[in-house]
Amino acid sequence: MALLGQPEEAGAVAGGNGDAFATARVFARLLTLSDDDVLRVLAIVMAETVEAGSAVIEALGNHLNVDMAACWQADDALFDLLRDKEIANLILADIGGKHVAHGSVSRR
Repeated sequence: MALLGQPEEAGAVAGGNGDAFATARVFARLLTLSDDDVLRVLAIVMAETVEAGSAVIEALGNHLNVDMAACWQADDALFDLLRDKEIANLILADIGGKHVAHGSVSRR
């Protein structure tokens, strides 16, 4: 927000209230910034607006040829989630389908 000359309490960078003049002011401000600062703002806008797992992210990941194995590794938080039966069943349903997940639910 500081890069855009906005108060911190103004909320999200990509708030978008339909105000064309506000959008024009942001655009004018971006024109005064360095490329590095514009990319910083862009990163925030993307983080605020792009839904994880969406078709856009999948297409972008494929286009950029992202190797997630090179930048991510399992940690204790993941293993804690996998120990939770409800979470494990949701993951199984997402990967194998609801029929597979339903057939694997514990009968206890």
